[in-house]
Amino acid sequence: GGALLRNLDVLLREETGLFGEIDQARDMVMPGMMGSHGMERFGQKLGLSAEQQASLKAIMDAARPEMDSIRADMKSNRETLRNADPGGPTYATTVANARNVAADVAGRMVTATSQVRANVWAVLTPEQRIKAKAMQAERSQQMGERRKQRGGRDREM
Repeated sequence: GGALLRNLDVLLREETGLFGEIDQARDMVMPGMMGSHGMERFGQKLGLSAEQQASLKAIMDAARPEMDSIRADMKSNRETLRNADPGGPTYATTVANARNVAADVAGRMVTATSQVRANVWAVLTPEQRIKAKAMQAERSQQMGERRKQRGGRDREM
């Protein structure tokens, strides 16, 4: 189960080169923005106007169907791997197919989140963009420190 998924993660990273993107999937759009509480914190830290907050909510709502589809495909692929019989005659083919699906899903995730990020960026003022970049740098540093505490290696993009 877990070991197979970790191995798939490594394969996916090697095949696609999406090191930073995969590591930051939960927080890829903007730091701390995912979920309603995160959106509120993000808005407070940047001093977003009511109009900007409404624009960001519309951006996130518009992206939700694709993000939900990506999450569903990731879950389905994990289940396919979890249910694959390592001793079965089709195991290697199942793993190869799962790798291809994972690469496709990762590509869709990068495209979708990059589009959301660009749309969010367009709503921000130049001053807010500077603050957002600082928040991203702080978040990346925190993630690197947590990875080091867990014994993982710090990756750079």
